[in-house]
Amino acid sequence: GLGQISMLAARCAREMGISEADIDTHGYTVIAFEQMPKVSSLAQCLFHDNETDREVFFCSEDIRKLPNQPQRAQLIICELFDPGLLGEGILVLLGEARIKLCAAFDHQVIPARATLWA
Repeated sequence: GLGQISMLAARCAREMGISEADIDTHGYTVIAFEQMPKVSSLAQCLFHDNETDREVFFCSEDIRKLPNQPQRAQLIICELFDPGLLGEGILVLLGEARIKLCAAFDHQVIPARATLWA
């Protein structure tokens, strides 16, 4: 799930040329959100075991309660969508994440768009 996708994204960023120095200077390359405690705990273990914990900022709490982060990510991976697409406060949470955790103009969000059929 989320842990595997985040690790894959971090490794792809490495393959595209993001170095340790870039991470030290600019911060995390990936931000991952997960609300379920068991999934959150497992994902954090996976990040540590696969040495991607410096590259993936893992958020398991309400993003609105986090302070602004000095290091900024280039990618947000989000699985907070519900079957109706806009539930779970996704627009507010994603907006807060972009402001508090990402580089101003140089970041991407996955998924980037969706279609809602009525």
